[in-house]
Amino acid sequence: MAQRYITRHPAHPAKVILSSTSARLSLPRKLAMFERLGGAEARAAAERFWTAPDEVSWATYSRICRPLYNRSAADSQAAQRTLFKPEILFHWAATEQQTMDLLPGLAQAQCPVLVMAGELDPVCPLVDAQDIADALPARWMQFEAFSGCGHGVWRDDAAAAFAALRRFISA
Repeated sequence: MAQRYITRHPAHPAKVILSSTSARLSLPRKLAMFERLGGAEARAAAERFWTAPDEVSWATYSRICRPLYNRSAADSQAAQRTLFKPEILFHWAATEQQTMDLLPGLAQAQCPVLVMAGELDPVCPLVDAQDIADALPARWMQFEAFSGCGHGVWRDDAAAAFAALRRFISA
């Protein structure tokens, strides 16, 4: 949503943070990273879900792939703070995500944009974040890659992630 907002209202926000996100599906990149982190079984489960999202492929993906999102233990209370509607995910992954390409619109940004990404993020690989950074005007773009971190870098290195956020917000 933040990427679309930049496209539609490039000078409106004071600042934008794009964390652990992709501008397009880039399925081969996802699959390669899932395979790197979890082997052929993870790659196959990811491919099944991202090409045919439904309850069955999601169940397998959740069991095999979601544990690969981060290096640290999952927040045991995160599910309680999340309102998850699988039918929305399945519909979006089967339709809009398949053809979405938000990179061209990012060139219109007229505010500071921080792009944060973990080098071990399988669902939004680091190269996807680098594409976003490259699409933004150089004068507005700040890029932070986090070594040893996965999806949502604050989950794996809260101190480094929040330090980067504080620097960006206070600048």
